[in-house]
Amino acid sequence: ASSAEEMKDTLERQMQVDVLVGHPYVFSTVVPKAGRRLGMEVRHLPSGLALFVGEVDRDGAVAAAGADFRPGDRIIGVNRRTSVSDMMAVLSVSDEPEIVVSRVPVHANS
Repeated sequence: ASSAEEMKDTLERQMQVDVLVGHPYVFSTVVPKAGRRLGMEVRHLPSGLALFVGEVDRDGAVAAAGADFRPGDRIIGVNRRTSVSDMMAVLSVSDEPEIVVSRVPVHANS
């Protein structure tokens, strides 16, 4: 079962639902490629407004720059571009992309 189906089932069974809302952690990092590949899997959904970080390679430019990108992080901007197609294009051609990431906060009791 998908998580959406599980949530629907839970909501139908329970009388009380606790919802935790938090602000995302947003930060930017410049990643000098210096002739290296980016070294980060980038995913997107066809209807999405953001890119998603997949795996980060230890030998790529992202790791060399010390960027704290994690699987599941959302890339919401690259060199001040915010459309998915523009961000993908800039990531592939820019020698020093400035990548803006939004991370969902992790709570101890979630």
